Amino acid sequence: MTTHTLRRRGWSAFVVIGAGWWTLALAAFLAVMFGQVALLAHDVAHRQVFRRRRPSETAGRIAGAAIGMGYG
Repeated sequence: MTTHTLRRRGWSAFVVIGAGWWTLALAAFLAVMFGQVALLAHDVAHRQVFRRRRPSETAGRIAGAAIGMGYG
């Protein structure tokens, strides 16, 4: 599975689980997923993923929007 899929399923699980102790475990899982996306955004910002500027800009904006981080 991709990081994006795991992150989406994690947020969906919050709705299904509701309030309870399992929410803490789910929060830890989502923290790892947010960390993965943040590392990807960091590498994209340094142009270590794509050679050209346009794909780097696009991927950086998408990854940044996914975790609430500004890009640019």
